[in-house]
Amino acid sequence: MASHLYTYPLDMTSTSAGIGNHRITFQQLKTTAANPTAVPGDMVAMYLPPDALKTSYTQAYGDVDVGGVMAQSIMGSNASSENLGSALEAGLVGNVGSAVSQLANVGISAPIKDAFMTAGAKEFIEKAGQSFGTAVQALERKVGKIKNHHKAIIYQGPGGFRSFSYSFVMMPRSKDEAEVVNKIVHFFKYYMHPEVTGQNNSSRGTNNTTSSAGPQGETSTSLTLSYPDEFKIRISPRGKDGDAEVGTNSSAGRASQVKPLFRIDRCFLESLNVDYSTSGQAVFFDDGSEPVTTTLQLSFKETVLMTREAIRQGF
Repeated sequence: MASHLYTYPLDMTSTSAGIGNHRITFQQLKTTAANPTAVPGDMVAMYLPPDALKTSYTQAYGDVDVGGVMAQSIMGSNASSENLGSALEAGLVGNVGSAVSQLANVGISAPIKDAFMTAGAKEFIEKAGQSFGTAVQALERKVGKIKNHHKAIIYQGPGGFRSFSYSFVMMPRSKDEAEVVNKIVHFFKYYMHPEVTGQNNSSRGTNNTTSSAGPQGETSTSLTLSYPDEFKIRISPRGKDGDAEVGTNSSAGRASQVKPLFRIDRCFLESLNVDYSTSGQAVFFDDGSEPVTTTLQLSFKETVLMTREAIRQGF
């Protein structure tokens, strides 16, 4: 079946570059077990709302107790630390264990022995603090000293997947445009939901037609649900495709040019809210049941974590 294109306003297209015609497009991406490569499907092209120009990047850091003498001894054992790092990078669990053992066995020397003795004493104090917390705190107050935890900042990876939220207020100027608005809402509702496996749902498409079977009857006949489809989001200032990849300079390790905006990778649609009221009132076109105002709120979540490689590509 041929893909559909729905636009709001009606005089907007997703292919031609109109002067000052800023837009954002949402394209359905279909994947199956037999064909894991995403196949582009239906598309919606809409005006560019102000909240579409926002994004955020986060990284996660945590603080840990590293144990002073132990940490210094390990950091000073360069060869063994390199072995441990190589084993971790290669993902070899056995090698990691061997490298850790090597770190411990380096310690026939007095500093390493002291490090393990300190670690043992630290563990004893911690357990004593759990059992006799008040007494230990009273003792620390009496002598005016507390245990040095030797805290350090540890990088824990990207803070999470980026999320994107959009709000559209659509006030169609004609009945035809009102019908397109209805199809746009249906487009997002339809593709954000899973499909019951083992059912013939070919009649359920973006043309708003449904089979005679009710949703409860369908879900009770299968133990599994398919993944919802993903969406590809593109921001196009002045109608120009803003998803082009940025060229990279391998020698510098950075992008050879810096884009003013950002690309968005494949996303799932997490939530959809629709409001058909006009200033809190129910108002419809005189010649049909289409509402005069449709407010659509969409929240997407990206499916990949950001890295320097992604940033170099313009994300």
